Amino acid sequence: YDVTLLDTSREALNISREVFRTRRCGFRAIQGSMFAVPVPDGFFDVIWNAGVLEHFYFHEQVEAIRELARALKPGGRLITLNPSAHGWVYRAGKAIAEFRGTWGVGQEFPVRTLRGHCLSLNLDVIEERDVLPEHQFRFFGKYGDPLFALGQRSRVMRQAYLKSLGGYLKLTVIRKI
Repeated sequence: YDVTLLDTSREALNISREVFRTRRCGFRAIQGSMFAVPVPDGFFDVIWNAGVLEHFYFHEQVEAIRELARALKPGGRLITLNPSAHGWVYRAGKAIAEFRGTWGVGQEFPVRTLRGHCLSLNLDVIEERDVLPEHQFRFFGKYGDPLFALGQRSRVMRQAYLKSLGGYLKLTVIRKI
């Protein structure tokens, strides 16, 4: 398979080059934006987008998804991971960090669903669920570490966390029709 990394940041691409080089993995790096992906229509089979969409307003998210879908082949998949609005421990940690002035990632809008985004674009959401509930405890440093570790070691605890606390991330798999 061919791997292409797209980022607006030259520095991020340089860091990726080093990581891929040390793992002896080949890839193509493209400096560009998810709002104007510099490839022809239908270029990719799969696009992975993690931790990006939530930093934009709804209409910008729709435009990004539209552009990413343009770059997908018919039947291709867009896979996204974004902080989940259902993860109440994460939301509490975020609120505390914002109150203290220690939130370092700028504006962030946790995702409830991307189904509405895709409806107007004629894209099919084939899977959407919360994942990694134990990662929410990382926002509480040493106080959250034991709960994080418990969720990492026990599938039963991870499922209990997911059911009672929601997931830290929302996994969405979108199919281009």
